[in-house]
Amino acid sequence: TSIDQQLAVQLGLIQTGVGQSMTAAGQHSSPNYAIDLAFVSTSLKSIIDLQVGSCNLPFNAQKHQANQSDPTNFGLLIGRDIMTLWHITWHGPTSSVFISD
Repeated sequence: TSIDQQLAVQLGLIQTGVGQSMTAAGQHSSPNYAIDLAFVSTSLKSIIDLQVGSCNLPFNAQKHQANQSDPTNFGLLIGRDIMTLWHITWHGPTSSVFISD
């Protein structure tokens, strides 16, 4: 799970360390943060004090305020650390995903 570095700064998150990741361009260092993650309007449980890495994502705060449902403007990648807490079902014919914890 990773948060956009600029979004982390905009939210005033406190850096908790530095993480290393391997990319196609080689090893990369980036700040780590602790976040509380809530899934609004769902029955999914909140995750408190989750340690996440950071990266550069296509998030733009002004664009988000104008259109919150734009799927190309995202500031958080949900990783397997969170997905392993869930039961995820993909319904192919309708392209629907059902998530429960």
